[in-house]
Formats: sequence, C-alpha cells, structure tokens
Amino acid sequence: MTLFKIYGVKVKLNYFLIPLLILSYFANYHLELMAILIIVLLHEGVHCLVSYSYHIQISEIQLFPFGGVVKAEDELGIEPMKEVMIAIAGPLFNFALFLVLFLVKTIFKYDFEGLDFIMRVNIVIGSFNLLPIIPLDGGRVMRATLAHWLGLKKATMTAIQIGKAFCYSICVLGVLLTIKDYQYIYIVLLSGFLYYCILQEKRMAYFLLMKEILRKKRTLQDKGIMNTKYLTVLESVDIKYLLQEFSYGKYHFVTVVSEAGRVLGTVSESEILDAMSIYGSKITLGRLVKIIKYKEKL
Repeated sequence: MTLFKIYGVKVKLNYFLIPLLILSYFANYHLELMAILIIVLLHEGVHCLVSYSYHIQISEIQLFPFGGVVKAEDELGIEPMKEVMIAIAGPLFNFALFLVLFLVKTIFKYDFEGLDFIMRVNIVIGSFNLLPIIPLDGGRVMRATLAHWLGLKKATMTAIQIGKAFCYSICVLGVLLTIKDYQYIYIVLLSGFLYYCILQEKRMAYFLLMKEILRKKRTLQDKGIMNTKYLTVLESVDIKYLLQEFSYGKYHFVTVVSEAGRVLGTVSESEILDAMSIYGSKITLGRLVKIIKYKEKL
C-alpha cells in the first residue's frame, strides 16, 4: 500500500504492518509506534542518500513490521562493496543520532518527554539491523563480503544458513522469555518473520547469481577490460553446477575436457549466459561446445 511519494521514491506500507497499527491503537501504544516508524523511515532515507552518491536510483521504500527495505531501479548496478557502504549507513545513522541526543541530554542538560525512548529505539534499530540475517543490513554486509571469496551464490547460501541459525536462537530466546512474561511473544513472531524473509532470499539466490553475471557482462562492455579467471571442467557437467564456481569481479573462460582429458573447446561466460537463456541450465558443457562449433560452421 503506497503512503506517499517523495522525490520520485514511493513509500509503501507492508500489509503485515496494518494489524500491528490497529493493535497499537487499542493498546494505547500508537504514538510510540509512529515514532518508531519515523526513525525507520529516516534509517531507510540514509540508505537512499548513500545510494544516490553512487548514482543508484531508488524506486521505493517499503516499511515492514520490524524495519524497512529499499529497492533500487537498477539492481544490476550495485556492486558488493557498494552494497556494504549502502547497508552499513543505516545503522551508523541510528548510532550517530543516539550520540547526538545523548550529548544534548548530558552536556546541554536539555530534556523532553520521549527523549529516552527515542534514544533506546535508535540503539535497538541500529543493533538489530547489524544482525547477520538477510535481508537485514548486517546480512547484506556479510553476503557482500563473502562474495569476494566464495562468489555471489555460495555467499548467499552461506549467509542464509547463518541467518537461519540466528533465527532459531532468537525463537528459542523468545519462547523462554514468553514463558515468564507473555509480552515477549513479539520476539517469537519476529524470528518467524525473519525466517520467512530468509526463505524469500533463498528463492532469489539463482536470480542474484544471474544478476551478478549480467552485471559483469555489462561492466566488460562498458570498460572494455576486466580481470579473468580460467576454469577446466569435464564435458558432463551441467551449466548450473558450473555457475556456483564463478567468482565475484572476474570474467570467466571455461576449458571443456573429455573424460580422457582431451580439450574439446573453450566457452566464455557470455556464451554460457546466452546458452542458459536458450537451452536452460541443465545443458552440459560438452553439448554446449558442440552447438557453438556447429554454429561457427554455418
């Protein structure tokens, strides 16, 4: 549900948040929830500002029950290290705002109703977003960092497994606290919501890999030069398994060999990508080499 649009960016309210707004009204907690949403919106606004500094246009901000998500118009243009800087900016803003308010209260002796609450909210939001759980900022930082060594798909799957472990831990903690006080049931709900988000990211893992390959192809076309990595693979291997071995920031050439070790041919990353769009990901490299050679003879 779209709330408003500012500088071309749509601010949307996730439907999961509507029941929470209704409950907060009847529990006389609606003012506190509105303050939290404003801080979350400022948090996401900082993500937008850093994105703009990298010339990445933002299409929308979506507010969820426990945070927000910024969506870029051109996700192919977001390199992992840029994603790190964009992601870390949000929590740093919350910590900086807490520090400013703390100085205002302690040094300038200025206080007002709700100041302590706003300070606590900033610490909680900043710390919570640093948890290594995708799609939280900490999870995105972890995945982008791992992508340098593992490649985007392996980094995503590793981040997903780590995120699941944290969700299980949060759920157990929530259950133990809820046994003592039912008000902590929100922690159990939080773990469930985060787990749902992780499953969504898992479904997107293949798309993220394709996004990275397309980004590298476009980088090569734009710059005309790129670091290269060579792989040697048996002809019986499917393309989908080969993609897991691709590294971040490198353009790949694959030498295809027979079981006897005889070189059958070499295919580029672009040829592999084109083959996937035509023949699917289950085509073997041996068959792909034959198709390429056949087309060259025509």
